Amino acid sequence: MKIPKTAAWALIAAWAAVSIPLATLAEDNTAGYIARLLEHAVELQSDSKYAGTEWFDDLAARIPALRKKTVEDLNRMMGLAYVDKYTIVLRFEDQNEDGARKFNGLQAQRVTATGPQGEFQRIHLFLEYLKNGQADPAEKLLHEMSHAIMRELMPQDAYLRIPQWVREGTAVYMAGQEDDRVQHILGLKAEDNPFSLIQDLKAKHASNDYARDSLVFHYLVERFGPDKYRLFMKKLVIDRMPAEKAIEAAVDKPFDEFRNDALAFAVGKIKAFADKGDTAYKEAFQYYRLSLFDRAISAFAEIIDAHPESYAAAASSYYLGKCYFYKREYDKAAAAFLGHIVVYSGKSGLVDDAKWYVGMSKYQKNDLKGCAQEMSEFIRDYPYSASVLPKAYYYLGDCQMKLGLNDEARRTFKRLAESYPGDEYAKKALERSAGLDAPPEVPGPDKEERKGPPGEGD
Repeated sequence: MKIPKTAAWALIAAWAAVSIPLATLAEDNTAGYIARLLEHAVELQSDSKYAGTEWFDDLAARIPALRKKTVEDLNRMMGLAYVDKYTIVLRFEDQNEDGARKFNGLQAQRVTATGPQGEFQRIHLFLEYLKNGQADPAEKLLHEMSHAIMRELMPQDAYLRIPQWVREGTAVYMAGQEDDRVQHILGLKAEDNPFSLIQDLKAKHASNDYARDSLVFHYLVERFGPDKYRLFMKKLVIDRMPAEKAIEAAVDKPFDEFRNDALAFAVGKIKAFADKGDTAYKEAFQYYRLSLFDRAISAFAEIIDAHPESYAAAASSYYLGKCYFYKREYDKAAAAFLGHIVVYSGKSGLVDDAKWYVGMSKYQKNDLKGCAQEMSEFIRDYPYSASVLPKAYYYLGDCQMKLGLNDEARRTFKRLAESYPGDEYAKKALERSAGLDAPPEVPGPDKEERKGPPGEGD
């Protein structure tokens, strides 16, 4: 499916019988955007940096059916019998636009807007995360649509009264993102105690609580059955019961007792997950820290083979690449880092670093074109990696200079200096740019080579 570029926002082929007139939801037809909606209420940025690629066209073709399946799956799991009236608009767009990062770099964001016929929700889904594998389209839609459907069925004030652990736990559990969230907290505390991150449900909510939140509902379903979970959702969303009362009504148990049992279940699940390769990983990492790279390589490889789905395997595959890199075996390093990206995208917080090292492995082999390609893709696909982006711009410009592409190098260095003015690589870029911009030196009389009279010094 080829997306036309005649408008800033592309029209996707319709699949539903219910039609929403174009003007009912469109509210931002200025600033280069034309919101064009048909039956499925989807907006796709046709002037995206990915426009025209096979990946972009494939995503566009999948969206209508994916939306339909998302609603069907959520109705089956949540039991809310939601009828999609297409007042939840899905907007697929670039997060990074002219150097600006929308919504503070979130993978997605829901906002409430008002059109000519009333209020609607728009879910912004950022293409970079979908392209680089950090987010799966099906999982991301399940997560965000679970929030949006609950919001559709309730007044906003009632929805906002639902504790955040309920809202996020439901979304993560519905989307099947629980293992990824567990890996996240284990990665934060790989050499410490991950259970210190399991707070009580009444504590102030933090981003590290998503695994706990999901495991609470995992416990509810595993211990009491999916029908009890659907009963809880009905009591919460339709009957507007407070969350704690809705749980008591569903499981016939005092909330405090349920909470204690659910948290114990969460700690047990995380411990079982952590035990997979944890001791071996710490030993392998110690070899790495001591620069005993051959022993570390063997140890990391054994962990990946023995526990491929564990957080220890994800970290091991990354450090395997670093071992080869520091051994100056750059082909093996690039292969290891590429393997990490392919296998662990969406499960590891080290994917952007792995992409960077693929480029640097090529740079060390003087594959300037290959390095420039990797750095260009890094800049395009990882706009949230603020600590690495300045280096990516710098080495892209460096490769361009060495390839004789001075105009391109000048533009790259300028972008780096403007976007990261205080960074050390921005300062280096300014120095390199000065050399590019300086006019060629023309020798003057005082710089001409002085020669003695004929015969002298010959």
